[in-house]
Amino acid sequence: MSSIHHNPSSKAKMSKPAYLINSSRRSPPMSLMAMEDRGLNKKHESHKEYKELKMTTLSLERERLAGDKARLDWEEQSLEEHRRTERRMKEEEMECRQKCYGL
Repeated sequence: MSSIHHNPSSKAKMSKPAYLINSSRRSPPMSLMAMEDRGLNKKHESHKEYKELKMTTLSLERERLAGDKARLDWEEQSLEEHRRTERRMKEEEMECRQKCYGL
């Protein structure tokens, strides 16, 4: 092995392609760090997307439940109104029978 690879002052002596090759031999830790950063960024982005999806899902679920509650409330009011109408009709029928038949 030549001393060119170990002597930092030898950078000036190397040709540009030789310097690039030499610097790439020393850079794996940096490239590993870059890969790790990319992995962390992807993980962070995935986590962010998951949270957004979860929030959207919860929002849609709340809307669905609110719609269900509104529908049930409406059905309950309609049923109560129907029962009142039936009672009123029975009362009117009883009044009519009393008047007509003297019961």
